[in-house]
Amino acid sequence: MACKCGYEKQRLFPADVKVYFDDSRTAAPPAFTPEVLMCLECGLTEFKIPDGWNALEAFRRAAR
Repeated sequence: MACKCGYEKQRLFPADVKVYFDDSRTAAPPAFTPEVLMCLECGLTEFKIPDGWNALEAFRRAAR
């Protein structure tokens, strides 16, 4: 699969991710350890929050 920049070389890397509900960053964020898919040309990096992740519904509510 090609990156949005058209480059074909992408690689999965392990990562630690913290996702905040808002800009204040006062509450401890939920964290998870996804694999991120990184383009080795432009650096675009993508990951998916797992469907079963217990904080996903809280993010859906915060986005409304």
